Amino acid sequence: MAAQTIGFAEGERRNGGRFDLFRSLRSRNYRLFFIGQTVSLTGTFLTHAATMWLVYHLTGSELLLGTVAFAGQ
Repeated sequence: MAAQTIGFAEGERRNGGRFDLFRSLRSRNYRLFFIGQTVSLTGTFLTHAATMWLVYHLTGSELLLGTVAFAGQ
């Protein structure tokens, strides 16, 4: 019996030739993790943007804006 190799193009195609990119989301635990990380990242981004806006709004200084942005990284 010959060894059968399954490459990316052969082994990953499902549903009429489309790639099944979100196969990992079938797992309930991973789906909960992914949703939680998405919410967390969104909150982090909004907090960072609001902080930058507040610094510039209160001071009007690009130097302080850059300093706070650098410190936030």
